[in-house]
Amino acid sequence: MNALWMGKKFEDRYTLVYLILWKDLASSHAFFTGTAYRDFHKLVQPALNGRKVQWQQHALLDQSACSSVEHLRSILSSPALEVALTKVVEGGVHGYYEQFAKVVDPILRDEPGADGHFISPLIENPQDQLLLINWKSVHVSTSIGLCCETLAYV
Repeated sequence: MNALWMGKKFEDRYTLVYLILWKDLASSHAFFTGTAYRDFHKLVQPALNGRKVQWQQHALLDQSACSSVEHLRSILSSPALEVALTKVVEGGVHGYYEQFAKVVDPILRDEPGADGHFISPLIENPQDQLLLINWKSVHVSTSIGLCCETLAYV
């Protein structure tokens, strides 16, 4: 693991969200299938009060100008982070980032409450995209009406 970020889901303050930056996909798989995860799970289980740990998908880095490690770190330093999982239409992945840059980038750039974004395909299905939007506050993000899941970092 190279880095770890933790936040609370704004809509449910009891739900914690972790974003983990792994060295590579093999390192992530080794953790989740090895004894380290078993030990981790035993340790945190009592604190979960019957809730389950749900692990999501993996996003690729360095697929576009908005998905480098440095750019990701700058986005994750925001006071409020929107996490959106979007789906590209079937057969539409080719040219998606060019269209995203033409249509969505200007909207986010012109929005005074937004301070940048990160977008990357998910490894499990490249049609699925992880979009992170850096907001100046949780209140700005929820008032815009674009919010999917907003994390208030602690």
